[in-house]
Amino acid sequence: MPKVPKATRSKSKTATQDAKTVTLRAKKAAMQDEFGRAKNTKNNYKGYYDRGIRILKDVVAERRSQEKKSPGSLTDGVDTNLLEKAFTGKPNKHSVYALELYLTQKCIVEELGKSTADGIHGAMVDYWDRLEGGHYTGEYSIDEETGKVKGNPGRAPSIVDFVKCIKNKARVKAAAATRNHAEATTIEDMQQFMDWSETQCSHEKLESLKFQDNKQMLLMITHAMMRAFLSSGFVLCTRNFETCQIQERDLSDGKGPAPYYLPYLGVFLDNRKGWQQKQGYDGPLESNHYQIYEQKDTPHIDMFTHVRHWRALYRVILGREFEPDDYLFPFISPNGTIHAKKPMTHDTKRLVSCTDFPLDNSLRSLLVTAAS
Repeated sequence: MPKVPKATRSKSKTATQDAKTVTLRAKKAAMQDEFGRAKNTKNNYKGYYDRGIRILKDVVAERRSQEKKSPGSLTDGVDTNLLEKAFTGKPNKHSVYALELYLTQKCIVEELGKSTADGIHGAMVDYWDRLEGGHYTGEYSIDEETGKVKGNPGRAPSIVDFVKCIKNKARVKAAAATRNHAEATTIEDMQQFMDWSETQCSHEKLESLKFQDNKQMLLMITHAMMRAFLSSGFVLCTRNFETCQIQERDLSDGKGPAPYYLPYLGVFLDNRKGWQQKQGYDGPLESNHYQIYEQKDTPHIDMFTHVRHWRALYRVILGREFEPDDYLFPFISPNGTIHAKKPMTHDTKRLVSCTDFPLDNSLRSLLVTAAS
C-alpha cells in the first residue's frame, strides 16, 4: 500500500479541523439564536432593526436626490455610499451617525419617547454584538485616519449620551403632562365626604334600618354604600374596579388573638391588577388576605363599621341571607332595585352626581369616578 506524503496528510488534517470548527461555530450560533433571547425580545429587536434599515434607506435616497439636483451641495463630509451600508454587515465610520439619525427620527421628530429609544438602542447593540462571532463587542473606538471601527457603535459615548437626553426629555414631559384620570383619595377628602354624609344620613339612621318610602330608602342606600365603598378602597388601597369585584365569598367574620379577641372583617382579594401575572404565581397569595378592625379614632376611614352598616341594610333590602356570588357593591337601578349578582357599574354614578355634596370640582370628579 503506497504511503501518503506527510505534506498531504498535514493538509488533509488541517482541512478536517477547519470543517469541524465551522460546524461547531454554527451549532453555537444556532443555540445562541434560539435560547439567547426570549422570542418576543427577538421579534421586537428585529422590528426595530428593520425600521432602522427603512429609515436609513429614505435618508440615503434623499441625499442622492439632492446630490443629483445640486452636485456638490452636500458638504457634511458623509460618504453616501458608505452611509448606505451603516446598518448592514460590519460597522463603518458612519454607523454611529446613522444610529443618531434613526433615534432623532423616531424619538424627536415622531416624539415616541424613552421606551422607543431603549428598544432601538438595545436592538442595534445586540445586532453589532452578534456580528462575526462577537468581534464587535466592547467599547467603541474609531481610527480617524483609516476609518476602521473597533467595538460596538451602539456603545459610542455620543449614542449613550443621546439616549440619556431622550429619557430626560421624556421625564420632563411626563411631569408636566395633564392627567385625565382621577387622583388618589386623600384622608382629608375622606373626612370631608364622611362629615357631609353624616349630616345627610346619620349613623343612628343607618343602624335603625328603617325607612318610610323609596326616596328615604334610596338616600340610605346611597350613603351607606358610598361610605363602605370609599373606606374600603382607601383602607385596602384598591382601584375602583377591584373594589367593585369583591363578593360575599371574599368576606368573613373573625376574632383577633388573645387576650382581647377583637372582632374583625376578613377580606380576600383575588382580583388585584397584575398579581396573577407575576412570575411564579400558583394560585391565591397569602398576602391577599386582610383583617380589618374597627378604627374608632378615625371614623371617616373605619371600613369595619361602614361595611357592617352597608351589609346590614343590604341584607334587609334583599330580604334574604347573602349568597357567595352576591357582590358587596352591586348594580343598583335608579329606583333603588338591587341586582346582587351584578357588580356596580358606571350607572351608579347617578347616586353620587345627584347629591348636593358641596365639593370643589376635583373632589366631585373623584367621588363620581369612584362609582365607575
